[in-house]
Amino acid sequence: MHRTLTEDNRALTKAQLLEEMKPLPKGLAGRLRAGKLAAEVHGNVTVTTYIAEEWLSYYGQVIENEFRMTDTWLKTDAGWRLIASQVLAVLEDPPAIALPRETLCGYNGVYRLTEEITTTITCIENAISSERTGRKPVAMKAEVRDVFFEPGRPRTRRIFERDVHGAVTAFVDRREGLDIRWVRVP
Repeated sequence: MHRTLTEDNRALTKAQLLEEMKPLPKGLAGRLRAGKLAAEVHGNVTVTTYIAEEWLSYYGQVIENEFRMTDTWLKTDAGWRLIASQVLAVLEDPPAIALPRETLCGYNGVYRLTEEITTTITCIENAISSERTGRKPVAMKAEVRDVFFEPGRPRTRRIFERDVHGAVTAFVDRREGLDIRWVRVP
């Protein structure tokens, strides 16, 4: 039985996948192009990986995405048959914005996860520096006010929390919707 694992984490049978394949609705136009193909043959099984480059006109606005595709093929008496497929979105850093130095320096401080594990935030030119206990400092850029990312690591965000008076009180490390909370040390 063929299974396709989609970029939105669904496992579809061949029949379910074919049912979803429909023309794009009015207002959308697009194309896919495959590149960077690699294949490994292991007897009667071949695993291929490639990048699918998507170009989509979404009601006049162009979106370009890349997906890492991995397909597993089985050689049968009837020929090669696709038996599994996986699609992963290739993530990129979000656009960064410039925040005023006063705003950046407002995040300065020590934030505690445990008694032994802290992170020190310091404002630097056009970014903040984040140094966790026992690790090297990393520069983080602002995506929007109070939301930062580390260039090259687009799966995570650092989101600062404020009290009712606007003072920064904590941050959460968010990875794929799951938060780890760090509290600012007074």
